[in-house]
Amino acid sequence: MQKKIKNKPALFLIFLVIFILIAVPVTGIFIISGGHPYEMYVINKAASAHLASNGYTEDDFFEAHYVQGSTMENEDYYEGQYMVIFQDEPHITYYYGVTRKNHHVAQIAEKECTLQDGTLKITTDTTKHTESHCIYSKTASHH
Repeated sequence: MQKKIKNKPALFLIFLVIFILIAVPVTGIFIISGGHPYEMYVINKAASAHLASNGYTEDDFFEAHYVQGSTMENEDYYEGQYMVIFQDEPHITYYYGVTRKNHHVAQIAEKECTLQDGTLKITTDTTKHTESHCIYSKTASHH
């Protein structure tokens, strides 16, 4: 003989409360952090290690951190990027992409250059901190 659950509405309410107790904090973390926490962790760690392996220290940066959203069209790379402004080139913003698969870091060829009149120009010109192998955000090709 099968046993029937007598109080189905109460059971549903319990599951609903448990779901809300889990979903709300997780959603809040995503909203507050501006992206996926794991992606942020991977990008911050990989890009920091990449820059350190190229001889840079924290003193070389005016600003360096994860940024959400990008112009990357290559699905092999995370959507977020690592943004760097160097102390000795405060008018140029560099971006670094990280691959999803093996967390390889590549500098993105397009850089933001703030002109003297305050306007922003995107450039692919070689600058002081341009790396020998960059990727293009639109085609993900190397140069």
